[in-house]
Amino acid sequence: MKAKETWINDTLNSLEGIRRATSDPGLFIKVQAEALHPMSKKRGFKGAYYWSAAACITLLIALNILSALYYHQSENLTGSGVAAVATDYLYFLRPVKL
Repeated sequence: MKAKETWINDTLNSLEGIRRATSDPGLFIKVQAEALHPMSKKRGFKGAYYWSAAACITLLIALNILSALYYHQSENLTGSGVAAVATDYLYFLRPVKL
């Protein structure tokens, strides 16, 4: 039990040299100024963010439509079921004409 008490005392005594943290001297003035004039800065997104998001969404929709059209077209050409899988994935097994 003696070792545990000495460990506790050593831990508590290790806190003796600690000082309080200091903050920026102008921080309180900045906080007060922001509290008095909360709308001094315009907050929100700029127009460039909206345009880039709209462009990305438009691109994704266009790619989705193009891939759906391509899939529909390739399905009509190759058929369906086993024949479609064989044509699409096993194209290298076609017989070679000599």
